[in-house]
Amino acid sequence: MPELLRLLARHPKSRARDRIIASIVERLPHAASHAMPIEALTVSTREEQHLPVIEDAAKKRAPLRFHYFTASRGREGSRFASVHRVFPGPPARFVATCHRSGGLKWFRVDNVTDASSDASEPFRVREPEARWVARNLMSGMKADEQRDGIRVTVRTTAVDRVARWVVALGGAAECETDVLVERVAEIARAALSRTT
Repeated sequence: MPELLRLLARHPKSRARDRIIASIVERLPHAASHAMPIEALTVSTREEQHLPVIEDAAKKRAPLRFHYFTASRGREGSRFASVHRVFPGPPARFVATCHRSGGLKWFRVDNVTDASSDASEPFRVREPEARWVARNLMSGMKADEQRDGIRVTVRTTAVDRVARWVVALGGAAECETDVLVERVAEIARAALSRTT
């Protein structure tokens, strides 16, 4: 118990940390005598709010949709990323593949203003097919321009419908989520088995 309290005392201050310490002291009053004279850092409200969502996205390998304030540009924008590692800090940061640029980037959690795991089924379409696809999207689909094509997103429970659309694009489309990758592969395998 003293070792657990020592670790909690070193952990940055947050409501969650304080609740755990209070719970230990309430159940084991003698634990209060082991309180450490350690001045821990305080996490920001944004870090406390968004860090669990970002950690869950990394753990579940789920795409993360978030709004982010970029200091160099002085403005906030919507982003979509695949989180690889989370560094609690302080300051808390995470490294992720930005779906807009396709590159690895560092993000500070205190610059995140909104975050959620995204259940949409995004995929990318390369040029020159992207021009045709952008003009022939299914209902509910949204296309965002990329350097070498477009990125298409849609919120849907009809994954099979989206998967069949992707299969029809052949090698021009690249899936970004595990669920869509699996369905596309199953549909493509089934189609191939009927032609041999």
